[in-house]
Amino acid sequence: MTISSNLANVKGVIQQESFFPVFTLSNEALDSLSVDQMSMQFSAQLLPVETPQNCRSFSILIKGANDRIRIPIFEEGCYGLFNLSVGDHDISGKTTDLSRLSTDLSKNTPISIYTGEQTLTIAVDEKESFSVNYPNSLGPLKVIKFIASG
Repeated sequence: MTISSNLANVKGVIQQESFFPVFTLSNEALDSLSVDQMSMQFSAQLLPVETPQNCRSFSILIKGANDRIRIPIFEEGCYGLFNLSVGDHDISGKTTDLSRLSTDLSKNTPISIYTGEQTLTIAVDEKESFSVNYPNSLGPLKVIKFIASG
């Protein structure tokens, strides 16, 4: 089963006095899709802030009925501060080179996420993709969240 999303067409205006850090995709129809066999492509960008912050990031949380995936996308040079999680398998940026998940978040960045044969593959900004195997099925898709930080 394949999910294809173009979130570049989902636009919102964030006023200075408001902040909306989470965008959630949830629907009963998602149950018919498997986290273990999916493809998702989108573009993302963090809006500029008045006070520059170091290591801005956002995470993509993909929850299945059995377990979840949490993918951090972060500013270049900050990979030691983040963890990639697939099920109960955490991959620390302190011990594993996660630099392929980093990008300039001030520009519109293409991101692709694929799962199949119990392998998660992530491509950020046309860099060489990052892949990790996971041992157990994640199950039917329940929710996808985009969580901004900074």
